[in-house]
Amino acid sequence: MTQKMDFSYPVEIASRCWWVGMYMEDDPFQCHPYLIKNGNESILIDPGSMLEFDHVVKKIEEITPLSQIKYIVLHHQDPDLAAAVPALEKLIQRDDLQIVSHSRMSPLLKHYGIISSYYEVDRHHMQLETKSGLRLSFVATPYCHSPGAFVTYDPKNKILFSGDIFGGIESSWSFYAKEDYFEQAKQFHSEYMPSREIFNYALNNIEALEIDLIAPQHGSIIQKPYIERLIKQMKQLDCGLYIDKSYHKSLLSTIEELERKKGEIKKEKLKNELILEASSNAIIAINKAKEVILFNKSAEQMFGYSKEEMLYGDTLANIIPDYLLGAHNKGLDSFLHTGVSKHACQKDLEFEAVRKNGEIFPIRINFGFQQTDGDVIIVANIQDLTYEKQKEEVLQRQNHLAQMGEMLGMIAHQWKQPISAISTSVVTMGVKAERDMIGKGEVLEYAKKITRYIEHLNRTMDDFRNFFKPNKNRAKTSCDTIVTMVLDIVKMPISNKGIALYTDLGCNETLITYGNELNQVVLNLIKNAEDALLEREIENPTIWIRTYREEELYVIEVRDNAGGIDETVIDSIFDMFVSTKLEKEGTGLGLYMSKIIVEEHCMGKLLVGNTAEGACFRVMVPSLDMDELLA
Repeated sequence: MTQKMDFSYPVEIASRCWWVGMYMEDDPFQCHPYLIKNGNESILIDPGSMLEFDHVVKKIEEITPLSQIKYIVLHHQDPDLAAAVPALEKLIQRDDLQIVSHSRMSPLLKHYGIISSYYEVDRHHMQLETKSGLRLSFVATPYCHSPGAFVTYDPKNKILFSGDIFGGIESSWSFYAKEDYFEQAKQFHSEYMPSREIFNYALNNIEALEIDLIAPQHGSIIQKPYIERLIKQMKQLDCGLYIDKSYHKSLLSTIEELERKKGEIKKEKLKNELILEASSNAIIAINKAKEVILFNKSAEQMFGYSKEEMLYGDTLANIIPDYLLGAHNKGLDSFLHTGVSKHACQKDLEFEAVRKNGEIFPIRINFGFQQTDGDVIIVANIQDLTYEKQKEEVLQRQNHLAQMGEMLGMIAHQWKQPISAISTSVVTMGVKAERDMIGKGEVLEYAKKITRYIEHLNRTMDDFRNFFKPNKNRAKTSCDTIVTMVLDIVKMPISNKGIALYTDLGCNETLITYGNELNQVVLNLIKNAEDALLEREIENPTIWIRTYREEELYVIEVRDNAGGIDETVIDSIFDMFVSTKLEKEGTGLGLYMSKIIVEEHCMGKLLVGNTAEGACFRVMVPSLDMDELLA
């Protein structure tokens, strides 16, 4: 061994990725387990046998407790990488521990006495994504050297955990491969890989990946400068040298069978394309080169472009409004570079698109992606929301009118006292003037009072105008600002009705959202609480309003002590025309529109539940600018 490295400790080979193996002196057949540190979802790769067990456990514990390991990846079923798993299970002691393998290996692995559940990569689209967002991709390498063999790719670090592929037999082992590493790998692959055809099938799949580091189970770790040349050399290698000719013919027959199945897959693909053509939604797909490769008939009808105008070119800009192009390109580049999207593949999103005639219209879109033959295919399923938005605007106008009626009542209530004071001041001044009982100084004092009353009236009217000012763009605000703006209007009328109102405002962080629409949601929730308290004649009626942050969401909580919502109604409370009013007639639109505003416009959640005292509504919204949304 020529490299002076201390192998009694774990070796960090990339960010959050460690070699945790044991150096076996004078052994040409080194075995390498690896650990990806990822909180309580850490991943152990090819943990090894009982020969290295104590050393591997010691190294892991220097990085993270064993209980933090949630996944154990087994690239094949041989004992040199899998035999230690039952002993590890006893130390890890997690009910949710999963063995990441292939469905063609799981029936064999169980014979080691493994008791954990299996995460079979071929049944999960060759992907694994943890709750924290770490994503691994898996590439099938059948018969290299077991039927269900595969390799693991970390797109963030660009590391390939290659199992037996790229392994080497070295009399003088080096941790990192040297320029002549092919000579060490040559013997191993010639004897352990069944044929050049099968081996090249695996290498072609691997070659499509962007790789900076290869971490095999045997041999040396291979750095980027040697990777491209090594793959080319491997492709020319004669494999299966231990196999007799008759068995070699059998393998060729197997390859022919694989080709036949490949043809069947192509037919199935054609069938799926026909189904996509029949979809009422627009279906658009692009490849890694950002070329449109699918543009179905519904897409032609929706956007006004023919398939010939859109296919096999960078033509997406034709259907994206100018103001969204920058954010779209940034998000797409980020996804293609890292393979990770924080938001786009998680839920339906609403944006605007543009038709060939220049008309901008609303759409609902969701994304899917798939890796096929080394390429990345991104598919968008698009629904035209023009008619739906028109209906929604009609309902929203009706809801606004109802809210404006209530607001006008509040304004009238707030104006009553200052108008009465102005009237009293004017009458008093008139009486005193008729009797010559008022001097210049007293007149000025009355004028100041009247001016203050008029300023109060103007502020109230400005609050009303700002509250209902239409704003179609996201803007900076905060949960505390939203609540304060609503309370400026409703606090006095509610207090005058004998209702106690308590606030606990603890979320003044900047949030980018539709603030004016959320104002109306909070107003609606407070008014509903007020109505319930008055209709039920609750003793010591109270409304509590709290703001806080819960992970990545900003929360406004409104609760009361009105006794709660009937359990027979609570599940349908956000449906259109469902009203909880007892004596006062309701429109049944308030909560329905609130749900649309929070969940479709602001991409958050509106939740309801009963407490021991009454109802509790929670408005939960993320802060997303357009760049983040597409990232």
